[in-house]
Amino acid sequence: MRSLGSHSLRSMLLGVGIGMVLTASFNLLVNHEGTIIGDVLQPKEIVEEIENNVEKQIEEMKDRLDTTQEKHTQENIQNGEKEKNAFWVTIQPGMSTREIAEYLYENEVILNSDEFIKKVSELQLTRSLKYGKTEIPFESSLEEVLMILKDL
Repeated sequence: MRSLGSHSLRSMLLGVGIGMVLTASFNLLVNHEGTIIGDVLQPKEIVEEIENNVEKQIEEMKDRLDTTQEKHTQENIQNGEKEKNAFWVTIQPGMSTREIAEYLYENEVILNSDEFIKKVSELQLTRSLKYGKTEIPFESSLEEVLMILKDL
């Protein structure tokens, strides 16, 4: 499992957006009884509508992604940090493995907190994770994230 980087986030958002657009487009074509409404839009109009919706959704997702990346960059600059290719995280003393996993998930460093907890147990790192402030490069693997937190 890879950490959430700019390319994987973009791909994930793009996939979700396309799925939403296709689902919404299909729902426009089906009435309440589940029969297809044939006289509302012609096939060419349907394709054009879907293409327009997909393009609009892609642009909106790109804007959201850019906003998120700018937010992280601004937070790093405000904290006096110059690295733009990494997440800055602060692990507090006394945080449990679950709390660390949730913190990393909420800050978009990892994709799945349960996978993080499972990997900590698998590698027997439960008592080896350190606390403090560190940077974790974008697109770090789960194992790389754990090694960084182990060597803090």
